[in-house]
Parts: sequence; structure tokens; C-alpha cells
Amino acid sequence: MANIFLWIWAFFISFLFFALFFLYTLASGANADWQILNSAAANTGITIVILSLAIGSISYFFPSVAKYIKYRKELGITGFFIIIFHIFITLFYLQDRFPFPSSYLHGRPLISFSAALASVSILIIMTIISNSLAIKVLGKWWRRLLRVGYIAIVFALLHMTLREKADWDTYLQNLHGPPPLSIIILWFGIWIILLRICVYFMTRRTGTHT
Repeated sequence: MANIFLWIWAFFISFLFFALFFLYTLASGANADWQILNSAAANTGITIVILSLAIGSISYFFPSVAKYIKYRKELGITGFFIIIFHIFITLFYLQDRFPFPSSYLHGRPLISFSAALASVSILIIMTIISNSLAIKVLGKWWRRLLRVGYIAIVFALLHMTLREKADWDTYLQNLHGPPPLSIIILWFGIWIILLRICVYFMTRRTGTHT
């Protein structure tokens, strides 16, 4: 029963972020269509994955956050499947804007696609080993493999940056209205990665784990 509550909580938090991101994009002047739905899914997925990894690092500085560590697995897996939903929409409902595979075979789109593929591949591995059997089989390597999730974040942020750069340039030239949501998520992701690096060196001296 407790495990079901963890999943319900993860779904609820994810839905709140999705609704918030969807409404934020609408408030920026966009029309409600598949592109907005897809953008909200992509932003929600990467944000939830980042949160699932960030809880441990944040709890190092704010011990009261440690009570949320028990939600990490459910948040991470939920975020992963939201990203899969984003990929599904892109491939099957946005073919006119992102024809596959022709729009991914050269230049910046190719690098963006490769980064996304690398990120998703890592997240697939993390999802597969997110169970008690994997913990027993992998032993001390289990925790180390899960930390590879930060590399997945780097690839995901690279993918997002290359995809959104044109919109960012337009906003930075005009500085009118709220900033693109992807810019906020980019800086949030960078902050979490830097925080993880700080925690790594600090815990390395003390021999603790987060």
C-alpha cells in the first residue's frame, strides 16, 4: 500500500508540473495544439528526472528534504515515461514540423537527435535497474550506475538547447514577455549538476553517500 502511495504522489507532482508548464506556454501567447502539448511533456519529463536526481544532493545541505528521497525511483521512472510520451507525439503527431528521419540527418538537428538518443538510452538502463533484484546483482555498482543519470541530463539539456536556440535568440533580442520555459529549465539543470559536483567532492572527503 505504501508503494502505491509513492506512485500516486509521483504522478500527482508530475501532473502539477505538466499543467503549470502547459498554462505557462499558453500565457506566453502560443496556441493550444499538439506542439504545446509536446513542449509541456518534454519540459515536464526532464524536470521530473532532474528532481529525482537532485533530491539527494539538496538534502545534503537541507536535511529536511531527506524525507523525500523515498520518492526518487517513482519520480525518475514517471519522468522517463513522460519523455517517451514526448517522443511519441513528435514522431506521430508532429511529422509536418519534424519529419523523421529526414530532419535529423545533418547539422545541428543530427547533433540534437544524437544527444536525445544518448539521454534516452541512459534513462532506459536506469529504469531497468531500478528494482531490488538489480540492487542485489549489481551490489556497489548499482549506485554508481544510477549516477550516470547526470550524464543523461547533460545530453537532454544539449538536445533542448540545440532545438530551442532559435526561440531563445528571438527572445533575447526583444526581451518581451516571459522567457521561454526551456531557458528556465536549462539553468535549473545546470544548477543541479553543479550542486552534484559540489556534493561529490564534499562527501568524498567525509566518505558519506547521497
